[in-house]
Amino acid sequence: MKLNELKKYDSSINLVYPDFWDSKISGISTTESPMANHIVFIREKKFLENFLEKLRSGNINSSNIVLIEEKFWNCLQEDNGTLLKDMKRVLSMIATVKDVNLSMSRLSRPYYEKMVDDFDDIVDGRKTETARIHPETKIAPNVFIGKNVVIERGAIINSGCVILSNSKIGEDTILYPNVSIYQNVKIGKNCRLHSGVVIGSDGFGYNFDGTKHVKVWHMGGAILENNVEIGSCSCIDGGTFSPTIIGNGSKIDNGVQIGHNCFIGKGVILCGHVGLSGSCTVGHYTVMGGKSGMGPGVTIGDSCQVAGGALVSKDWPSKSVVAGHPARSINDWFRANAFIQNQIKKKKKTIKGS
Repeated sequence: MKLNELKKYDSSINLVYPDFWDSKISGISTTESPMANHIVFIREKKFLENFLEKLRSGNINSSNIVLIEEKFWNCLQEDNGTLLKDMKRVLSMIATVKDVNLSMSRLSRPYYEKMVDDFDDIVDGRKTETARIHPETKIAPNVFIGKNVVIERGAIINSGCVILSNSKIGEDTILYPNVSIYQNVKIGKNCRLHSGVVIGSDGFGYNFDGTKHVKVWHMGGAILENNVEIGSCSCIDGGTFSPTIIGNGSKIDNGVQIGHNCFIGKGVILCGHVGLSGSCTVGHYTVMGGKSGMGPGVTIGDSCQVAGGALVSKDWPSKSVVAGHPARSINDWFRANAFIQNQIKKKKKTIKGS
């Protein structure tokens, strides 16, 4: 789509550099994983600085096109500093929008609809001969396989499973009955997904426009690396514009919720009913006890331990051991509990003596 075509979805789009509305825009990506000719949304200075630094380093492909919140752009204009000069030097197009969050909701929809139309998950990919299935697989009756799906040698797909378009199932991976795999999901070797698991469904992303909640349409999918096991009825949401990632050898218990854009390192253990908000990072070999959770955008380092029922509401470094609500160091939690118990005992003695 061209920028002037996108303006019908968000009338607040204003091209500020250069004056060329006919540029083709292939999709939407993120500041962390930008793609050529894709939109990147920016509303804060720290994200812009990090993004420009990556472009200058040459380690990533430039997305070339930035949609920046109008208020932030005006601040940059007034400042007229190096950030503004860098933007014009490394970006091929800059446009402003009134509200980045609402623009993300509005502009993601046409690209999502185009993706769904291209995939056409109504007719089984085996009938259209677009699915690639290794002859040494076992696929039960009542399985749907979408367009361009790849299923590698030794995979076992049990009855009731759905694998939507452009997804891949690695060697010797087992999907137990009624597993649902959405579009753009990549599952590695030797994985085990138990009954009722859902991978790649839309994240819980909405923006309020003053009258209603406007959906952010998700296209990022998910990546499960090798030797991952996921318990029954767990859900891993797909990323918005880049994938949610589960690292090698991680084990996820029953009834776990992992939000969009999360990164789970290798060898992580998530016990039953753990809940992770969107964009969380869990470091390698960290263990989270049952019913614990993390707030949006929080990072916890490698080899950490999170006690059952704890709520992690801020970042913690590697090898932290935390408990409580909100989570704090285990020693602080023990001291706080001891203090509360002592106060209760004192109060009981006072009541008895009166």
